[in-house]
Amino acid sequence: MSSPDATRSPETTRSEQFSALLAFTDVHDLTAATLASAIHRLYPNARVTGWAGSGAPAEGVHGILLAVNAVDLAVTNIKSAAPPQAFSGGNQPDFCWENAKAELRQHQSHMFVIEAAAGAMSESVERARAVTIVVDAVADLKCPIGLLWVNAKNLVRFDHFARLMEGFRAGQTLPVAMWVRLLVATLPPASASAATCTVAGTFGLHLFGSPNIEIHSSRLTGRECLSAALSYAESKLTTGHPTWNEATTMIEDVATFGIERLGNGLFGIGPVAKLTDAS
Repeated sequence: MSSPDATRSPETTRSEQFSALLAFTDVHDLTAATLASAIHRLYPNARVTGWAGSGAPAEGVHGILLAVNAVDLAVTNIKSAAPPQAFSGGNQPDFCWENAKAELRQHQSHMFVIEAAAGAMSESVERARAVTIVVDAVADLKCPIGLLWVNAKNLVRFDHFARLMEGFRAGQTLPVAMWVRLLVATLPPASASAATCTVAGTFGLHLFGSPNIEIHSSRLTGRECLSAALSYAESKLTTGHPTWNEATTMIEDVATFGIERLGNGLFGIGPVAKLTDAS
């Protein structure tokens, strides 16, 4: 099945405008100079300028305007709590912030980090890195209680975020656990003699030009299915593989899966690569 953008090249296909929302228990001030200094301290090789590579980061009506590695971004500081629905992750478990709903009731202000415009799908990883750098710098300065990666509806508690940033700062490999949300469901047995089927999926790979993943397994536990889905997502974003053009794929010493490309899957989020236990 062809996707809507099948006739367009990755260079011309546009992905969504990337953004993140940070929640704070206090009200904070933030200047362009302070933010730029924090970015340089954490990421000495990052190129920090004004929009379009001109001059220095500036402060305008809509907040701090800056470019990181040629990606134009804005940081808006809202000195009040966000509406409850702003931090909603939907009805799936929040694996990176299990008590998010209760803890978010304590927040008193929020900041919004967003790209100036949607960018090319072929540049999604670099764009995501730039957003992550800015979010990390803001978080390092002001210590949020947590944040929402808006595009993937993925809530991440600050302590979990901080651990992921240790690896990102060291190698700047995109922290997939933040940019890709994990989904899970359990399907009842198809017959009295059949086993229960666990389904683990991803939401966010479409932002990087790939179908999302659904793993349907009656052999793996829920935790194993989720781990496999995250591993496949990490492999896709770091190496470009698998391509999902294969007929089968294998988790070494665990299971072999048949692969189907579907226009929609169990979670109703659009194109997926469905991996099912091979008989």
